[in-house]
Amino acid sequence: RVLFIGTRQDKGGRNDTDHEYWSHTIRAEAAILKMQNVRCEFVAAFKRSIMVRELETILKNIPERIGIICASGSILRMLKSLSETHPELIEGKDIDTVLFTHYASRDYFVGKPVWQVRWNMREMGQQAMTHLLSHIENGAFKTGIHKMPVELY
Repeated sequence: RVLFIGTRQDKGGRNDTDHEYWSHTIRAEAAILKMQNVRCEFVAAFKRSIMVRELETILKNIPERIGIICASGSILRMLKSLSETHPELIEGKDIDTVLFTHYASRDYFVGKPVWQVRWNMREMGQQAMTHLLSHIENGAFKTGIHKMPVELY
């Protein structure tokens, strides 16, 4: 069982673009692996009280054994806060966690290390500058997907 948690950016229900993209890739990978117990949820990022209520509902309904993928540090921080203030929400549950982040700090949730998928923000900036300068200097611009490595820590 896998649960991806991303954020909605406004009251209109628009999901964060990166989080939406990640949820699609997670669903696609689950289909390739023939996994049926994969769920994607999006919680409010625009109002803390709504995010707390939505995450509390999610925690109440997770199975005893689950992997949670957090699309942002704010989601993980809120899950940690809820688990500390309402330990009954996670009591008796075996939870492994992955966090998408660009920070290089080790974190823990429910006594276990959080696996981090990290990307190099410096390299992203360098790539952006290289392509922009190439366009400015000679009109060249290589469109398409530019792949950069991520690190699982």
